Amino acid sequence: MNLRIASWNIAGGRQMRSYGQFDYLPEDISYFADQLKQQSLDIVCLQESHSNSVRSLSQLMAKYMNYEFVFDVPHNKSHIDADYDLTLSIISRMPFSEQMILDLPNPNFVKNFYDGRQYHSFDEKIQCVNVGGIYVANSMFLPVGIFGEEYDSSKNIGYKTKIEAVLLKLPKPLIFCADMNFDNPELIYAEFFRIFQVKNALGQEITRPVTAERGSRPDKILFTPKFDLINQKVIKANTDHWLCVAQLEVKG
Repeated sequence: MNLRIASWNIAGGRQMRSYGQFDYLPEDISYFADQLKQQSLDIVCLQESHSNSVRSLSQLMAKYMNYEFVFDVPHNKSHIDADYDLTLSIISRMPFSEQMILDLPNPNFVKNFYDGRQYHSFDEKIQCVNVGGIYVANSMFLPVGIFGEEYDSSKNIGYKTKIEAVLLKLPKPLIFCADMNFDNPELIYAEFFRIFQVKNALGQEITRPVTAERGSRPDKILFTPKFDLINQKVIKANTDHWLCVAQLEVKG
């Protein structure tokens, strides 16, 4: 059995206007859906999708692409459009026999602006589904750089340890798609990588436009030893994260 899976932080369905932080063009769902449709995917994991009480970008994209099954997990207010929540989404051709949500810790970071405003760190989550006996998880980790923090800083070792404790609760066999907001998670979540024996399908591929202010490989498709990697690719688009695709074969 082969699975083609994608991971993509879609920034509320918006292309980049420039390399400036949060500088986006208006929402364009068809741009993202067309890119995904060309890849003949079985499962799509989206970070920074948008949803509210009346509208879900992933539901609209699934309908556009003729996918039947969608699992949306809103987790905090969008920094892109205040009318929406940032939403983790898994879109699938195949049904889900289980759906679960794990809460990641909030470090309660605060950014103080010169005009007196404060920006507080927010809650992040991991969503996970069972598809035919295979678990697929999807997440976006807190962009700590916004707060002048680093995941591998000695002062944040307690925060890192709490994240890893959540990762160790994930079920197996596992495919884990995530914008981890860190290039080398194997260095700070070493116990998770050791116990789960996960590999990164994307290797050292750059997954977003490179600027001086941010990492170049935050996006991951991790998989446990139940799978063999057949191929992978990162598709450059006019977006602040690129479309990441892996084809995995289920052993046995």
